[in-house]
Amino acid sequence: MTTSNNWSEDEVTLALVLYLSRPFGKLRSTNPDVEHLAALLGRTPGAVSRKLGNLGFCDNTLRERGIKGLSNVSKVDVLTWEKYVGSERGKKPLGPLLADASIIAADRDIDIDFLFDETTTKKEMPLASDRLVLRKERRSQQFFREVILAGYGGRCAISGLRVPELTEAAHIIPWAEREDCRLLPSNGIALNTLLHRAYDADLLGIDENCRVYVSKPLLKGAKDSKLQAFFESVDGAILQSSRHFTPSAVLLEERFARFLESLTYADASLFDVRKRAETYYSSRKYERTDIASLT
Repeated sequence: MTTSNNWSEDEVTLALVLYLSRPFGKLRSTNPDVEHLAALLGRTPGAVSRKLGNLGFCDNTLRERGIKGLSNVSKVDVLTWEKYVGSERGKKPLGPLLADASIIAADRDIDIDFLFDETTTKKEMPLASDRLVLRKERRSQQFFREVILAGYGGRCAISGLRVPELTEAAHIIPWAEREDCRLLPSNGIALNTLLHRAYDADLLGIDENCRVYVSKPLLKGAKDSKLQAFFESVDGAILQSSRHFTPSAVLLEERFARFLESLTYADASLFDVRKRAETYYSSRKYERTDIASLT
């Protein structure tokens, strides 16, 4: 058990991992993950829940939603938040927090796998020489997924589907292409499995204004199927907002340019016209007509 009621920076760091990877509304003292972390830190679940509330006070995205968190924050809380998250949430990579949390856990000889929902069996275990590398990569990917899904409340940002087994964290800039973007929360969007695959295949695009464009090949392939109405409804939709961060407009624009390049010249030109029309009407707050019919 801890001998002081004051929280150390290491303890707040571990609490921050839990805070970022779970929806704020579920961080009560009865939450099994809160209870688990409390046991590891030698604190009560109530104390951990209150500390998570203190971190919520540092979170300006909660304040924008009218949620204030618990105001009796410590200097350590503020410094830890600024170190790993900062005022512009989503623009700092998760890597440093993940690395420091792993070091803290090793120094304290505690197992924090539950924070990353990791389950490992003997059959899955690689050779010892590769184990640490694979474990680090898997933990990074899992933490990224949990942070993204927590931001969207477990829902697909396009369809609104909330089924954990069918909701994934999609990278705007693919994992393999830009190491500096791999663990940026602003490089992630929660998408259901079908839309994730379509996005990765450039069958649908998302512009810097978070508007969705469905390609003609995808609409054509869905014609006369039970998914035709679904994809038609998706075309022109706006991403639902994350509770924690906003997808990077710069990264979305970069990826959307690639989507346009994958289309025929005629289709890309029509999408560009439609995008300009969408921007025009949005900026003037006019009633939106069926601009999708332009394509």
